[in-house]
Amino acid sequence: MRKKSELNCPNCGAPITGEYCPYCGSVFYDWAALDANEPKYIKFKLGSKVVMAKAIMKHYALDYDQTPMSVYADNDVFATVMAPPSMTIATEFEVIPEDGVMYKVIDEKEI
Repeated sequence: MRKKSELNCPNCGAPITGEYCPYCGSVFYDWAALDANEPKYIKFKLGSKVVMAKAIMKHYALDYDQTPMSVYADNDVFATVMAPPSMTIATEFEVIPEDGVMYKVIDEKEI
């Protein structure tokens, strides 16, 4: 029997076991690990290199919008319906230098 906490890949249906789907390669970002009160190490692409930096989240915003739309017939409002919802996530991080170094290159291979 399958645990309720197990999730499947939305692209191929395989069980999610880590950062990447082992079958189709979909990437899953773990935003639950971020904390605005504690610095974390983050990896990101800088040009063709993968680098790592110590950073703290300074700003986080989650915006959800669902605007009503009017449907017209003969120049009168016939019905009002809800538009499909949209959601955006915005974050900002401040890099904390370590020993005067802003980031370290951890993979120099072209991606």
